[in-house]
Amino acid sequence: MRVAIASTKGGVGKSTVSMHFAHALKLLYPDKRTLLMDADPQASCLNWSKWRAEAELKPFIEVQPLFEKGLKTILGEKEKAFDFILIDVGGSDNPSLRRTLAYVDAVVIPTSLDQAERIHTFDMMDIIDEALAEFNENLQVFMLFNRIKITKERGHIEEFKQGFPTYVHWLGGFIMQRVKFSRVYGQGQTVFDLEEKEADKKAEEEVLTVLKQLIPLIEATHER
Repeated sequence: MRVAIASTKGGVGKSTVSMHFAHALKLLYPDKRTLLMDADPQASCLNWSKWRAEAELKPFIEVQPLFEKGLKTILGEKEKAFDFILIDVGGSDNPSLRRTLAYVDAVVIPTSLDQAERIHTFDMMDIIDEALAEFNENLQVFMLFNRIKITKERGHIEEFKQGFPTYVHWLGGFIMQRVKFSRVYGQGQTVFDLEEKEADKKAEEEVLTVLKQLIPLIEATHER
């Protein structure tokens, strides 16, 4: 299963979501093999994995770079060795993003409820329209509400959804903006690594809730 985490807007939390999804998959599916691939020039996931390895944290999370050249062949080879392949894609309209969309099963688009991000998300829809029409008619598209600042913001979710294509699947959970998501990055951690006195169970549950929806939805489409 190949899943891209992508947006044309930088700063929406793609890398943070990617790292936490990778760790959560290891927890939810301990017998499955998970690979996180970093296709972002900023290499946030690769840096994080280096710090994680230096700290000797468990579980080990495999992170590898993904380059545009030979992308189709590389993904085909990796799929033979891994059950889940997550791809963190850079935050702009670039050739790597477009090629990735041609060869994945699904794309998850993180967005807050900020209007600027909403506009960029519509730009992303234009790219996905092209991918669906010309390269990957079976591409599944999921929207994830991420970095929600305050609880009352949730009242604007239905308004935010208006005008988007019918092929978009809106994931039921959402991930709040929490300080611990940013604090753990430089230590090679996720919120799942925090010791009990520092643990944020709500943050953990938000990530797990989203993945518990996402994976079965993708699998169900594969079985048709």
